[in-house]
Amino acid sequence: RGWVEGERAQETFGWLSERGATFVCTDMPSAEDTDAPTVMPPVDAVTTDRLAYLRLHGRNARGWVKGRSVAERFGYRYDAAELEEVARRAEGLAEEADTVRVMFNNNRGDDAPAAATHLRALLQQKPAVA
Repeated sequence: RGWVEGERAQETFGWLSERGATFVCTDMPSAEDTDAPTVMPPVDAVTTDRLAYLRLHGRNARGWVKGRSVAERFGYRYDAAELEEVARRAEGLAEEADTVRVMFNNNRGDDAPAAATHLRALLQQKPAVA
C-alpha cells in the first residue's frame, strides 16, 4: 500500500502511465478492519485512457487474515449499498477511461455472479449474449 499513499502515489501512477500500464484498483477489507500488509486502500486511478480495471475481493476482514482457503478468504456477499458504491466507482473510472472492466473475485458459491448481475442492473447494462 506504500506505493499508492502519500507522495509515492504520484510516482507510482506516473511510472505506470509512462509505460501504458493499467493500475489495478481494488475493493477489499479496509485497513481499519485489519492491519494485514496485503490490504490496499480503495484508490481509483486511471493510468491509461484506454482501460481502467477494478478488482473486487470482498470485504471479509476475518477471512482475509485467518482464512486457510480461497473460499474462506474471498467468501463475501456484497450488499446493495456496497454495490451502489462499486457502481459509483466504476462510473468515475469511466469518466477517464474508454473501457472499464470490473472483476469480482469473491469466489465462494455464487457470490461473484450474483454481485455482477446486481451491478449490471445498477449500471443499466444488458448481459452479453454468448
